[in-house]
Amino acid sequence: MTGNNNKVVQIFSINVESDQDYQRYTSRRKSSVIREISGRIHSVLNREEEDDVDVSVDGVFRFNGQIDVNNVIPTSSQPSVEAQHFQRRGSSLTNGETVALPDIPKKAPRNVRKWLVLLSSFINMIITGGFPFNMSVLFVEFLNEFGKTKAETSLVQSVCTGVFFIGGLITGTLVSKFGTKVCGCTGAVLSAVGIGVCFTATNLEFVIICIGVVAGAGFSLNVICASTSISQNFSGKEKILALAISSTGSGLGGLSFPLILQYLIDQFGWRGCLMVISGLVFNQFACGLMSGPNETRPKVEIPSQNLTTDINEEEHVDTIWSQVLTLVSNKVFLAFCVALALTLTAFNSFLIFFIDFFEQKGFDRVSVVWMYSGMNIVSTVFRFIPGLMAQSPKIPTLAIPAMYSAFGFVSLCFLPFVTSFPVNAVVMACYGVALGGVVTVVSITTLELVGEKRYPTGLGMVLAIVGIANTVGAPIAGYFRDVSGSYTYSILSGAGSALLASLVFTGAMIYQKRHSEDPLSRFNMEIDIQARRKSRRRSSILPWRRSVDLDVK
Repeated sequence: MTGNNNKVVQIFSINVESDQDYQRYTSRRKSSVIREISGRIHSVLNREEEDDVDVSVDGVFRFNGQIDVNNVIPTSSQPSVEAQHFQRRGSSLTNGETVALPDIPKKAPRNVRKWLVLLSSFINMIITGGFPFNMSVLFVEFLNEFGKTKAETSLVQSVCTGVFFIGGLITGTLVSKFGTKVCGCTGAVLSAVGIGVCFTATNLEFVIICIGVVAGAGFSLNVICASTSISQNFSGKEKILALAISSTGSGLGGLSFPLILQYLIDQFGWRGCLMVISGLVFNQFACGLMSGPNETRPKVEIPSQNLTTDINEEEHVDTIWSQVLTLVSNKVFLAFCVALALTLTAFNSFLIFFIDFFEQKGFDRVSVVWMYSGMNIVSTVFRFIPGLMAQSPKIPTLAIPAMYSAFGFVSLCFLPFVTSFPVNAVVMACYGVALGGVVTVVSITTLELVGEKRYPTGLGMVLAIVGIANTVGAPIAGYFRDVSGSYTYSILSGAGSALLASLVFTGAMIYQKRHSEDPLSRFNMEIDIQARRKSRRRSSILPWRRSVDLDVK
């Protein structure tokens, strides 16, 4: 490779261990175009994008100084590159030197493992979205068994959901450090044991500790592992759609678990019910074994005698603490967390007094239950829509939650003033659409904003912030109800929170667009290198429809 050394970029050769690896890197919007040639992937990136790629081999390639980046014509076939291997960030080449990157085995044929991962994540979401949030049937049994007040008895579900959300920051860092397989299996054991030992409970405090703290921590681990394992095994549009599919599992769990719990209590009592649920939850252990990235191929090793290094630099280690600091410094991500906390708090606070609100409007319990079930069905079905919308490059990432939050605002505004059952049912269906959309974008938008490497930590931060907001939001809504004597102000305050969330989403979207990197200012380009056994030149389509000529000798 020759040149006047006026143009300097980084070239990375990435290990191809599976189809998912190839698709994952080629689908990165921020990264430059990546090309597979002779079993390798070559990517040309500027220095600012180093952290966006997991590199095994890298180096500084120098371009011909006469190249005009804005007006070039692709070259014809290029001669093969023959020379020594090199490694370590910062390696440089002098004029006339050439470098050969190591051969990497061909990609394995597509397999069904990723679909098994999706199935296991879907089952995980059914359980984690079903049991912790639908213990109202058990609430009555605990109330009768232990003779405590309603406030004390409600601590079982409150502590469980609180640990589920707020513990996300800790469990997210654990998943980043130990991986989804270890954390998923550990979470399954914690949840199953925490629920099962309550068979012998003699006081409410024991139940609060076991189900609230122990099982809640296990569910928090599993929900992050479920989303993370999908991001590790899917790529591109498939990844977004897979996350949307898995999110429907929580909606299905919300529909099925109240019926399952009631049936088990009728058959075996609440103690027997918890034993059966413990066995059901322990199935997450098998889901944990299935999680994790596809590790079917050995990594490429570079002969140590062929290494040449001109500059010794300390390798960057992206620790958990550095990930947290990076996420905290991300203004768009923080705005997303705050807005998401506002809108989910508004939606969840209304669900707490859903039945009581409609009974005060004059509807009987059966009609209210049917309305609640219909809302859950609509919410579950429409969770696919954000996944489909996110696949379009024309729709900004933050536009989706902004739209659904605004839709929820409109639904909540109408709710206190409509009277007939059909109109209330339609309004609640619209509310279900908004709720399902916002729940789905939690995983999808977090992945888009923080990237795969920081995804477990980022998702944990999102859950923690949402959990804190939910803990504060429900008492505020109850306070408005106690002071005013009706739920009107509680619902309207929730509508205002959803509107504020929509505005924050929109502001973050505008900020992200204005401060995003100009693609023409980035030295992103595609290299066209002839494969040793192929003479056909490969063409490329860059975002601005230009390519770069590279002299290779």
